Amino acid sequence: MKHGNRWMMKILVLVLVLSIFMVGFVVPLSTTSVMAQTTTDPGLDQYGGWKGLQGHNTTGHWTIELIGDRYWFVTPENNVLWVLGDQHCTPGPVWQDCPALGYAPTWLVNEAKYSSTDAWANKQLERSQDWGFNSTLIMENAPKIAGMSRFLLLDMNWLTGAYGVPRAATFFVDVFDARYAVACVNKVEKEVGPLADDPWTIGVYLGNEQEWNGDSNDPIGLPNVFIGLPSTTAGKQYWVNTFLKTRYPTVDNLNNVYGTQFHSWDDVLQCTSIADNSTYPQIHKDKVDFSKDIADAYYKPLAAAVRKVAPRLLVLSERFLPQDFTQYLDYNEQIWKAAGQYCDVFCANSYLDYVALEKTDHIISDMAKASGKPILITEHSYIANDTSLPTYDNSWLGGNRVATQSDRAHAYVDYLNGLLSMKVQGSSGQSVNPFLGIVWHKWYDDPALGTGSANGEHYNFGLLDGMDEAYTPLTDVMKTANSQVYNAITHSTPITVLPAPGPLAPVNGYTVGNGATFSWESVQGASSYTLLISPEKTFPDGQTIRIDSIQGTSYTFTSPLAQGHWWWTVRANEQGTGYGGYYAQASEFIIKNLAGQLDAGLSLEQLNRVSFEDTRNVGGSASSYAFLDTTVKNQGDSSVRCVFTEWAWSKTGSTGRNDASVLLDCTGAAAPWKGLALTVCPTNFCDTTGKFIPSGGHLTASPEDCYTNGEIVPSSKYLRLRVWDQNGKLFLDRPLDPQGTLPTGKWSTITIPFGMYGSQNVSAIALTLVTGQDKIACDQRLTINVDSIVPLTNQNIMILQVGKAMFTVNGASKTLDSPPVIKNGRTLVPIRAIIEALVGTVAWDATTKKATVTLGKKTIALWIGKSVATVNGVSTPIDSTDAKVVPEIINGRTMLPLRFVTENLGATVAWEQSTQTITITYAP
Repeated sequence: MKHGNRWMMKILVLVLVLSIFMVGFVVPLSTTSVMAQTTTDPGLDQYGGWKGLQGHNTTGHWTIELIGDRYWFVTPENNVLWVLGDQHCTPGPVWQDCPALGYAPTWLVNEAKYSSTDAWANKQLERSQDWGFNSTLIMENAPKIAGMSRFLLLDMNWLTGAYGVPRAATFFVDVFDARYAVACVNKVEKEVGPLADDPWTIGVYLGNEQEWNGDSNDPIGLPNVFIGLPSTTAGKQYWVNTFLKTRYPTVDNLNNVYGTQFHSWDDVLQCTSIADNSTYPQIHKDKVDFSKDIADAYYKPLAAAVRKVAPRLLVLSERFLPQDFTQYLDYNEQIWKAAGQYCDVFCANSYLDYVALEKTDHIISDMAKASGKPILITEHSYIANDTSLPTYDNSWLGGNRVATQSDRAHAYVDYLNGLLSMKVQGSSGQSVNPFLGIVWHKWYDDPALGTGSANGEHYNFGLLDGMDEAYTPLTDVMKTANSQVYNAITHSTPITVLPAPGPLAPVNGYTVGNGATFSWESVQGASSYTLLISPEKTFPDGQTIRIDSIQGTSYTFTSPLAQGHWWWTVRANEQGTGYGGYYAQASEFIIKNLAGQLDAGLSLEQLNRVSFEDTRNVGGSASSYAFLDTTVKNQGDSSVRCVFTEWAWSKTGSTGRNDASVLLDCTGAAAPWKGLALTVCPTNFCDTTGKFIPSGGHLTASPEDCYTNGEIVPSSKYLRLRVWDQNGKLFLDRPLDPQGTLPTGKWSTITIPFGMYGSQNVSAIALTLVTGQDKIACDQRLTINVDSIVPLTNQNIMILQVGKAMFTVNGASKTLDSPPVIKNGRTLVPIRAIIEALVGTVAWDATTKKATVTLGKKTIALWIGKSVATVNGVSTPIDSTDAKVVPEIINGRTMLPLRFVTENLGATVAWEQSTQTITITYAP
């Protein structure tokens, strides 16, 4: 090598080394020089970066590089990252508030489901990584999920209230006002400052969907907005005194090129509209140039503040709202140039098909050329019409509305492949792929009745529904697609997903019995299949039965299914890689058990006596489901998981039934019942009882985004128990747990006597959700497990009420010598009538003031005024927590502590606070 070439090489190396220490630098490099030489996937670093390809980053923070023909984020560990992001991953109430309901449904769901914000965040991190996402978007006060790289969004639309910057348009402030630059500094210090040295924060978005086209969204919107401002505003002053006067020394000069008749500059200040005129093209040209001044005024102080406060972070442009760019490209190019001048990344939300528009109008090429920066698609989504959300169309969504969750998956993969394969002309003339990644909008669906913090949006944007349940046909395919991105890039191959198998049986709408066989067409290259069964056609993971690794093209379902309407779908799993394919479109089937197939007993484990219903298709707003649950059980192998939902939105828009039940068919059960015992395990449910809590508690919120902080109660509180006689007549309809006193996550046995209804031949029993109850929350699962229902046929059931001498024994009325009273928080009763009704005896020793109660093999002795009794001769405290609870003589009657006596005799006692009613159940 000649000496001259050696010196040239040293200079080039020096330039490269210096450039490495620049934030957001771009250096074209040879792909082969940094590709990890391995045949297996080397995995990801802690920031989500792919270890199979390294950059030249020695800064210790995030950078951007052009490697070969593609742009990359490069992690602090020098591994590349192509963004597969999500946004609005927050437990609520931000982005989930619903003014129509007065609370944030998803927030209440998460309060009930998770013990803390950390527990919620850990679950979302697990999901996000499993689905192949590597970054998220956060805003001020949103929880930061540990272990997930993130972008911070500065929302510049609300500077008026917080910092006093006047508005020019609804979502654009007067950037020429002196208060704007001050607000930029203050906002950045407050929101960006705490993350300045956070290695997990990639960069900062400088705003979101600013109204660059003005309120009316016209082709030259913002210049017209500023021209229309009052004469005293800073923006109007700039237009006249700086922009126009710099170009036109006199008003006459202006009139000559504009065709106007202004007499003075003051006339120009007072003018609020200058229309474009093809005879005077300079008007339009000036407006286009003025748009660059507006963009400069917006970006310059904001970008400077971020770079000063957080020099380690990348600066990303505001997330441009998609409009019909091709109509007024000259205007948008000026804004894009300003964004590229001050930022490291150009950002665009994608509700237009950029892949198609690049082919027809070169829209991505124009963005890349004007900004001179790589592009990040910062918002993209598809909305399906198969959910519990409104289904009517919205023109602004364009082609982003599809029919089903499976269609959403297809659309995502197609768009991802379009972005990965696109090439445009780079700044130095080479052909490059301009994209740094894509961000999915959003984590959760909107509330059905609209969210206040997002302009009333009520769409199926989410990866999960509002009840924290993932759409399985979508997220499973996203996992497959996202896991192939780096291989697709490095090998220039498309992401491939196996086609959906064609469903064969049961055919759509077919009725089958338990033990149904599901069959489908084979898929070439499949090593196994996955079957999904759910009462909801979107297959939310929390309400879906999943069978993986099925060999062959049929499966006989051996576990029982409750009677009702179900949906099924199937996918193929790829041989070798294990990638899952697309799911088939959902097929509906009905489980109906034929007469004569019922169990002789009331075993819930067979489920063939159990049915559920969904009233939404007939104008109702409630649904109930029933599943066999082998994970929550009290005895035997399983229990029945009953799931109820009150929906905020009715599919038909009309008023139909206001209840939904899980029913147990009792036909042929043992002869007459005196009552029943129900063993249940409630879960947490968050109702709307509470008040707003500005900080602390499970999950925190901003006052403007939340209206109610709920109270955790057992799910049993809002359910009713209904019982029908042999003629199908409803004779018992009562709250299951009206005070909400049953413990959650634990088994309790509720004894329910038929009382005044006497003995009954029972035909059916139901747990029922009735909609419209006070304080119940909509769009939240109300789940309770039922382990057994036992008919009470030989029990004696007594019902007493405080303050009333009349009581019943197995429905027959009897009278006490004196009504029950409450002393020291315990019920005292004249015990003789109660014990004798149970065929026991009571003896009284007036000398020692001793009462002796005998029933069966139990004998209890109690003394007036003494807190210790004997049970079969063993000294036993009457109330271990309160020594004041003792037998007393009241109005000449001996009154004994009811619960102590009856429970030690082997009876059970139930107390209902609302009516002060005591139910005693005793079996000899």
